[in-house]
Amino acid sequence: MNVQFIDPESPLWQECLAETPHDFYHLPGYLQLCAEREGGSAQAFLADDGQHRLFVPLIIRPVDSSMASPEGLFDATSPYGYPSPLLAGGPSQQSRTAFLDRALGSLVDALRERRVVSLFLRLNPLLPLPREPFCHHGTLVHQGETVFVDLTQSEQEWWRQTRRDHRQHIIRAGQSGWVAEIDQHWEWFDEFFCLYTETMRRVGADSEYFFPREYFQQLRGALGNGLHLGIVRLGERLAGAGLFSEVCGIVQYHLAGRREDKGTPAPMKLLTHFIRGWAKERGNCVLHLGGGLGAQHDSLFFYKAGFSSLRGEFFTWRAIVDSDVYQALVAERCRMAESQDEVADDFFPAYRRPLLGAQKV
Repeated sequence: MNVQFIDPESPLWQECLAETPHDFYHLPGYLQLCAEREGGSAQAFLADDGQHRLFVPLIIRPVDSSMASPEGLFDATSPYGYPSPLLAGGPSQQSRTAFLDRALGSLVDALRERRVVSLFLRLNPLLPLPREPFCHHGTLVHQGETVFVDLTQSEQEWWRQTRRDHRQHIIRAGQSGWVAEIDQHWEWFDEFFCLYTETMRRVGADSEYFFPREYFQQLRGALGNGLHLGIVRLGERLAGAGLFSEVCGIVQYHLAGRREDKGTPAPMKLLTHFIRGWAKERGNCVLHLGGGLGAQHDSLFFYKAGFSSLRGEFFTWRAIVDSDVYQALVAERCRMAESQDEVADDFFPAYRRPLLGAQKV
């Protein structure tokens, strides 16, 4: 088996994407954008045995520790979203599973040689992979469910799956004169940015969700024609807007913001309903609405579930690459806190656990 790490500029990157169904999270420009925000470098791991190929997008980050040697310590993580390894080739599911098992083992070995201590990957609910190999080389964690719309279904079927209160609000918004559309020229971008930031502040979002204006501009540059700004408005009054990616027949509801106005009849429901039809007309296969905060069955999940009865399973994969160094880093992190009770539980890697109460803005 041949294994290597490649940079986003490598022609192999685009070659891998061309032969495998993928999402916008796998695009080199998006990975570079996330790597800059994470303070790391964008790379992809490739494993190839002539019949199969595994492509794993990664952000390699330095670990700030007094234990680090002159060569440094690092860990590997996914970019924000649902990036997932991509598996191509193979005559059968059995051969694909066996190859994935070997390739993941080679990935862990290759990272260890590069002084990488841990690996955290987010899998894509729309691009399922055999699960057993992940369990052999780390811990596969079921985070929760996400909601998606099958765009190959009829609009009548979508409407049947739409919860009654959603249907009522969508009809009422249309009757009130609200219009949902794609802002082809991004004329509403500045107002969208303000609405998004206000929304994150209003819901008490973690600091990681407060993207600066430059991030959205760079995201548009990275995705090009694959990123769209959807808006809902009444005349010149914007009630809400959202970013929607469109890659390989997959439309992702990425980030959105809305105005807090009790008198507005649920404009974001009208926007989501509009996007279903717009995405179908363009020949896409699926609209992914995502899940709740932290993939939980919360109010956000309940809202999204009102548009479709279809669910995806969201998993993350956690691998401790160097156990001795990992445990030493965790012990060092605990010493930095006044007590272990002051760090968040169920966080991986544990040595990056934030202090409780330190994530909100």
